[in-house]
Amino acid sequence: MRFVPPGNRLNPYPIGTAVVTSQGWTVKVNSATLNADSEVEAVHDQPPPPAGEQYTVVNLTMTAPVDAGSYDLTDFLFFEQQMQGNFKYAPDACEPPQPDLGTVGQVSSGTSVTGNLCYEIATNDAATFMLTGFVETGANDRLVWLALH
Repeated sequence: MRFVPPGNRLNPYPIGTAVVTSQGWTVKVNSATLNADSEVEAVHDQPPPPAGEQYTVVNLTMTAPVDAGSYDLTDFLFFEQQMQGNFKYAPDACEPPQPDLGTVGQVSSGTSVTGNLCYEIATNDAATFMLTGFVETGANDRLVWLALH
């Protein structure tokens, strides 16, 4: 049997594992509700997702890189090489229950924030939905996978 290192698509980091991305952010998935239709629809009376899709809410703790600066969490969430899933994070698709991590804005060096992100995903992808991000390994970046179930 072949060893599959942690963080690989076949052996994703489990919920609760803190991972430092190549951008210096520490990301930890605290929980995920793969079918969060009712929770999301209750926020500002949002409509149900389109047929064949569902809302998924992921609760994350994000810690800004430690140095003398401050960072815009929204920029990190939209950076194409960070924290993607089977479906790209798109806050205009659905708004999560509070606290909404996508509205945090500036985060000071070393500060942690915890909140929810909402994804609209194909119902057929729910069983395999994971987040991905890049981590630095020596001189290269490596794609890693974070489990949501």
